[in-house]
Amino acid sequence: MARSAGSRTFGSLSFQEAAKALRASSILCLPMGSMEQHGPHLPLDTDTILAEAFTARIVARWSKDHDLWQLPAIPIGLSREHAWAPGTLSLSVTGITAYLRDLAREIVRAMPTRNLLIVNGHGGNRGILEALGWDLHAEFGLNLAVLHLGAMMSPAADASVPEIHAGLDETSAMLALAPQLVQRKRLRDLR
Repeated sequence: MARSAGSRTFGSLSFQEAAKALRASSILCLPMGSMEQHGPHLPLDTDTILAEAFTARIVARWSKDHDLWQLPAIPIGLSREHAWAPGTLSLSVTGITAYLRDLAREIVRAMPTRNLLIVNGHGGNRGILEALGWDLHAEFGLNLAVLHLGAMMSPAADASVPEIHAGLDETSAMLALAPQLVQRKRLRDLR
């Protein structure tokens, strides 16, 4: 993938550029998703695609006002509730806790910033992220905020099928952001 000059993608910086670009007030934006079934019509990495796309838009819109930098996504989260489906990959609570603790330690070691925004695309990550925020602040002085994309969805209260997963909202977002990945012929299988 080609990177443009002036990119706010953290990984596109050289180490010398990172040393000059990041300040104590910088905010690192981390997309976090999952690898799990999303019905017959959406790909396994739907939550990651949505988290990355929303993060990119947040960074593009607000980076000049708030010095935002996009980190690479965490593509696997807590998805034990989908273990029945082929292709589902899930970290354990211990594994995701260790990963995020190590990441917090590395942010504090390698950068002047202590500000991390996680853009969470998977509802199953919500509880651990909320609980871990306090620990990461106490242990590393990391200021953690989490934006849960699921909380921004607006499911119809009178829907015959629950709208919380792989329904109208996620499908609509995927049609807008990555239409080539939606298997439209399989939409009728949802009825």
